[in-house]
This record gives sequence, structure tokens and C-alpha cells, in this order.
Amino acid sequence: MSWVPFWINYRAVVERISVGVTIILTTSTAIASSRENFPKSAYLKAIDVYSGICIFFVFASILENVLVIYFLKKIEFGGKSNTLPELSGNEESGKRFFVSEFREMLFKLSSDAEAGFHFHPQDVDMRARVAFPVAFLILNVVYFGYCLIASAQDFNNKFS
Repeated sequence: MSWVPFWINYRAVVERISVGVTIILTTSTAIASSRENFPKSAYLKAIDVYSGICIFFVFASILENVLVIYFLKKIEFGGKSNTLPELSGNEESGKRFFVSEFREMLFKLSSDAEAGFHFHPQDVDMRARVAFPVAFLILNVVYFGYCLIASAQDFNNKFS
């Protein structure tokens, strides 16, 4: 679900962020409700690891949205400024989507873009449309493969 915003027009900034936040809230609610159905324990369970993987992908999709917004604003402002542009539209409260560490990474990307590496928001989305589902599929195969092997070994140890 976290890659749904990649299919929304890259110029629809508010809609992309709104869908991303909704996916975070939905995922968090699903994780919280699934924990109620399991017995309480002090150790890490397989569902906790899988939930962490899912949350990671949701936050990574939000970061991809921020990258798309950054490159969109960079194109709109001609890419000449050394400061990050303010978001326009419904973001009149002046809140920024960038934290300081992420800002430094974006400045590095912008200096790379000025050196000849040009990114277009649509290119970032096109790559993410493929990379996110493929990465999630690979992680699922590895994770559930490991879980099957571990449970088979546990079963063999109990009845051997």
C-alpha cells in the first residue's frame, strides 16, 4: 500500500502527502489491533519484525514523496537557489517537511544535479513504482522463507 502515492500526479503535493499520512495511520492501527490478538510477551515476535518492515516501507515512501516535492520545487524555481524553497498552496502554516539531516542530503543531491546529474520528479516516481514493490517482494520471500525454515527446525527439535 505504501507505493500508492507514486501513481498520483507528482504535482499534486497535498494529495500525495495526505495519502501517505493516511497509509501511516492505517498501518499503525492495523499493527496495534494485531498486537491485541496475541499474548503479551517480553521478547520480540515475528509479527513485530514484519510490522517494522512494513512501517519502514511506509516511511520510505514518505521520504520519496519529499524527494519528488523537492525536485519539483527545484524545477519551478530554476534550480538556482542554495536554499530550500518554501512549499506553496495549502501549506501556509510555514511548516517544513525537511529535517536538518535530510536537508543536508538534499543539498548534496542538488549539487550533484548542478554537476550534471539531473533528476525529474517523474523519473523518481517511475523508478519508485518498480523499486518499492520489487524490494518488498524480495524482503517477503526472504523473511517468510526464514520463518518457514526456523519453524520447521523448531518442529523437528521438539519431536526428535
